[in-house]
Amino acid sequence: MELGKAKYGQGKKVFKVQDGDNVFRILPPMGKLAKSGKWNLYYRVEWGYKNSAGKNRPFQDVRVVNRETKMVEVESAAHVRREALKEEKTQLIAALRKTPADATLKSQLTAVTEAIKRFNLDSKYYLNAIDLNGQIGLLKIGHKAFMALKTEIDKLRKVGVDPLSIENGRFFNFNRSNATGNFQDTAYQVTVYKERVSVNGETYEKDRVHKIDETIISRLSDEAFELSGMYPEVTASQVEAMVKGGAAAVDQVLGAGDKRSADSEDDETVVETTTLLTNLKESLSTAPAAMAAVTPVVPQTPVATVDKTTVATPTAALSDDEFLKSIGAVR
Repeated sequence: MELGKAKYGQGKKVFKVQDGDNVFRILPPMGKLAKSGKWNLYYRVEWGYKNSAGKNRPFQDVRVVNRETKMVEVESAAHVRREALKEEKTQLIAALRKTPADATLKSQLTAVTEAIKRFNLDSKYYLNAIDLNGQIGLLKIGHKAFMALKTEIDKLRKVGVDPLSIENGRFFNFNRSNATGNFQDTAYQVTVYKERVSVNGETYEKDRVHKIDETIISRLSDEAFELSGMYPEVTASQVEAMVKGGAAAVDQVLGAGDKRSADSEDDETVVETTTLLTNLKESLSTAPAAMAAVTPVVPQTPVATVDKTTVATPTAALSDDEFLKSIGAVR
C-alpha cells in the first residue's frame, strides 16, 4: 500500500517583490515546458470578474493591438469598461472641484475608484523560483524587472555560466525602489547575489552557487507551478458577455465551482495536473541548451507591458490633489 505525505497550510507560495532587496534563484524549465526550454511565461490577466459564489475568475486578456500599425485588431469589452470608468472618474473629479461638498458626487467618485481598482489588468512574467530560505514558489515580475534580469543572465552566459542550470545556478537580487511614492517612478535593479567568505584571514565576495539536489526535486511537484495554462483563454464575445451579464455570465463562461477560483489577486488560478513533474530529473537533465535563453515568451501581438496593473488606484499615485484630500473633496 502506497503512503502519501499529509499536506498542511494554505497552498503554494507566491512571492511578492517588496521595496528593498529580494533574493531569488530562478528555476529551470519544468513540467510541460521542460522540453521546449521555456523558463518563463508572460500573462496579461483580467481581474475583478466574480462568479455567483463571489469568487474571482481571472482570465487572459483578449485585446490585440498591431504593434506596427497601432490599430486594435481585437477589442476587449473589459478594456472598454476600464476606459469608461477612468473617464467617469475624471469627470467626477472635475465636478467635485466646483462643488467639493457635494456628498452624492463624493459617493459616486468613491464607487468608481473602487471599480477601477477591482477591474484591473495585470501584466507580468511568471517564473518558478526558490529563495534563500529554501522556499519554492511563483515569482511574478513586470517588464522593467524582467529586462534587468535578462541583462544579468546575458552577462553570465557570456562568461560560460548558465545561471538556471541544475548544478551551477545563481541567485539574483531584485532591488526595488521608489523615491517619490508614485507607481510610475518605481525602479528595479537586478544583480547577481554574492556572499562574503573568508579564506586565510582574507574576506571577499563570490557568487552564491545553487544546486538542485534530490531533496529539492522531490518538493517541486507540490511547491512549484505548472506555468503553462495558468489562466483560462476566452473569446472576445465571452468577455463581452461577462461584462454585460455579471456573475451569471461568469458562471456560464468560466464555471460556478471553486476549483479554479481565487479570492484575491494574491492567489493564483492554477490548472493542476498530476503529471506536473513526471520524470522531472530526466526532463531537467535532457532539456535543450536553449533552456537558459532569455527570449521572453509573450503573445504574438502583445500590447506594451507594464509593471503592475494598468490602471491607477487611489493608493498607487493619489495626485488629483491627493485624491481630493482623500475624498474630503476640499478645495
